[in-house]
Order: sequence, then C-alpha cells, then structure tokens
Amino acid sequence: MEVRQLSRFHPIGQGLFYSASFYHVQRKREIRYVIDCGTVTDQLKLRNEIIDYVNTFSPYGQLDMLIISHLHYDHVSGIPELLTQLKLRGISIGKIFLPYLDSQLRVLLFASWRSQMQNDVVENIESWYNSFLLDPAGYLLEEYRGTIEDIIFVDPGEEPEGELSKNKFDIFEEDIERDIFVRGKDLPPSPVYNGQVKFKSSCSVSLYGLIEFDFWSRPIPRKLRRVFNHMVSIYSQLAGSMENLLQQLSNNITGHPL
Repeated sequence: MEVRQLSRFHPIGQGLFYSASFYHVQRKREIRYVIDCGTVTDQLKLRNEIIDYVNTFSPYGQLDMLIISHLHYDHVSGIPELLTQLKLRGISIGKIFLPYLDSQLRVLLFASWRSQMQNDVVENIESWYNSFLLDPAGYLLEEYRGTIEDIIFVDPGEEPEGELSKNKFDIFEEDIERDIFVRGKDLPPSPVYNGQVKFKSSCSVSLYGLIEFDFWSRPIPRKLRRVFNHMVSIYSQLAGSMENLLQQLSNNITGHPL
C-alpha cells in the first residue's frame, strides 16, 4: 500500500485553516479534508486563501471531511465562505465533525464573546455566528442544503479529566477495506433532525486503515459545572427557558433578533 500526503497550514494570521489530502496510489483515490477555517486577523486574506483552495478541486468533486475542532470565532469565521465557494463549484461535503456543546456551554460561549466585544477584543461578530452557536446543525443544513451528507457531533465521552485519549491505533480488516471508516458509540439521535445528524462518543476515523483520527474533548471540571449550572438555572427561570435565554443573549450581542 502506498499513500501520499499533501498538507498546508494556510497563512491567515491568528486562527487556523489547515487543508490536507491522502492519495491511495493503488486505488487511485484521494481523501481531502479541512481542519478549521477562521481568523481574527485578516478576513480578506482568509477569503483569498479559501478561493485558491477551492479552485484546486475538480467541479462536482468532494471535500471528504470538514473537522471543526472548537467553535471559537477565530477558528470558524471562514466557514460560511468556504461552504459557499464549495457550493458554487458543485462540490459536496462528505462529513462535518463538530464538538457537541449542550445549551449551557453555548450560553458560556455567548457570554465569553460578549465580554471580549465590550473589551474591544473583537470589533463585531456577524449574525451568522450567533445562528451557528444557537443551532450549529440547523444553521448548516438550512444555509447549505444539498451540500452536506452527514453532520457528526462528538461527545466528550467518559475520559478521565486531565488525561488525553490514548489511541492504540488498532487496525481492523473492515478499516482497510473502506476508504473512510467512522468508529464510535452511537448516542440517541435528536428528534429535531433526520438521519443526517449523528451523535457519537469515543469517536475515531480511519483512512484506508492506515491513518487514524481520534476525537476527544475535555469535559468541564465538576465543580465549575455545578457553579455554572446554578447560575444558568437562575437566569433561565428569569428568561422563561434556556432557548429564550440564548435568544436574549443573541439579541444583546447583535442588537436585533436572529
């Protein structure tokens, strides 16, 4: 088996836009993926890098995986431009991987960004970002309907706090037979979405049975979670529901409803 790799860290300042591919010589099959796409330094530079990258695809090709490591603005600010450019060229996206965040964690993200805006760390956040945080899957499926095959949310799982996931890189026969093989424990699906949206814990992805991606996110410490739960409970009662609280936070950031 011969596999050739190409990869690039795109020069976009503070943030990350990483693209790579693995070409299986014997199968004449190329797997292409992107990890994050965002910056807070120069959005125009990022846009030009995105256009140059998308132009390397053949029309009606496929980006096999888009991996979003976390939802901070400097790692996702270019996601709308990337998906728009792919859609314009008729390029589909096989799988989008995102960390699963419950509504409480999304409140925390809202509060964090609002604080940074007040301290002039971030000049503005487009309304799409608020929509994305409120409902990542809903935003992606609505705005880029027909482009995305699967969205997979990765739950933190049962890893001990403070330890990284230890991957044994076991090679299974079914991995070798498939170009892309996703392993992990299936969690109950959301009643809101169809089969396009999946939830997994202990998730990993094998490429050709040779390259392994192991997804894991660090859980919030129990003490911090208890304090945060108490705060959210109080504010949720004032707002009427968690959804209302999220909406009110969004309105305060953007100045108008989503």
